[in-house]
Amino acid sequence: MGIKEINEAAIESEHALYHEFLQQYRKKSTIYGFYEGKDDVSFYTSYIQNITNNKVIYNYKFIGNKKRLVAFYNEFDWRRFDRHQICFFMDRDLSDVLNEDIPKEENIYITEGYSIENQII
Repeated sequence: MGIKEINEAAIESEHALYHEFLQQYRKKSTIYGFYEGKDDVSFYTSYIQNITNNKVIYNYKFIGNKKRLVAFYNEFDWRRFDRHQICFFMDRDLSDVLNEDIPKEENIYITEGYSIENQII
């Protein structure tokens, strides 16, 4: 692996994503949503707007896949942040069958079915 590849990997790492979040974080003024699928943001935006009656600002970030999303979640020091302000959205996929280690927390939403697309239908 060359220097260019090492730099690109560092930029895309969960540590870099966490530091980017810290730079943007505003306590009490924004709800942050992190999701795994590129197309998921449109559904989750509507979902949160309905729950909050459009009274807050939303900041959404695509993380890439479930493994990265869970690793990113684990970067947080939850003594410092409000779990009601920072949400994680992921598809169930085959998590139950594969015994994937996914935290069971109130700010992690996992689809009932295989994916959000299946749930919408």
